[in-house]
Amino acid sequence: MKGTKLENFDFVKRLEKLETRNRMLALLCIASFAVSGGLLVKLTLDQKKLSKDASEQTLSTLNIAGEDGVKRFILSNTAPLAPIQGEFIARTVPPGMSGMIFTDPKGNEVGGIGVSSRHTTVALDYRDTPIEAIGLATYQGKTGQSAMLKVMDNPKDTVDVKKIKVNDPEEMKKLQSLMVDRITLGVEENVASLVIKDREGKDRILIGVDNKDQPYIKVLDKNGLEVDASTKKTAKTSDTHL
Repeated sequence: MKGTKLENFDFVKRLEKLETRNRMLALLCIASFAVSGGLLVKLTLDQKKLSKDASEQTLSTLNIAGEDGVKRFILSNTAPLAPIQGEFIARTVPPGMSGMIFTDPKGNEVGGIGVSSRHTTVALDYRDTPIEAIGLATYQGKTGQSAMLKVMDNPKDTVDVKKIKVNDPEEMKKLQSLMVDRITLGVEENVASLVIKDREGKDRILIGVDNKDQPYIKVLDKNGLEVDASTKKTAKTSDTHL
């Protein structure tokens, strides 16, 4: 009987020690969860704060450059100067126009977008010459809104931008001679029209639908007189309606 009581006593002692270790282990687990939970909450809050800070930046000008330092994309709250031939040309644009421009690997402008309170323009430029190749534009005026697509003639030559900057008369005249509008497509005051011009920029073919829904086609000679397309003779009427 004594042996049995001793064994029972030892068993109770071992059980008490086991329960004590279990309680300590449980407390350690709870403490670990609390610490890890606190860290998780802190990391989550820090991440949210970082995401909030990183998702929005306010800048007046943003330049994106290549590894060689050449600016390839320029975004500004004012119309950026036009970079070409290593020079920068001021633009004649409406007040309050912001813009972004794209450049080639040499840093020359090749296109861009401009936005003001009444104007929006999108342009693709010819290379090595400060002339637009294709232009898209919208405009809001007193008589309503209009939209237009314009295609300029491809330049047969180029100009010296350094001379253009100082308004050299001969160079300015040369630049003007290269700026020839060849195609205009648009809608204005409820008139939809397509105008095709010759190499001198004179209207030669006009196609459209007027504001009374009347279609028309005009073929003009180099003097601006209407020509009968079938006979190639000067027509008496001003419009040829379909």
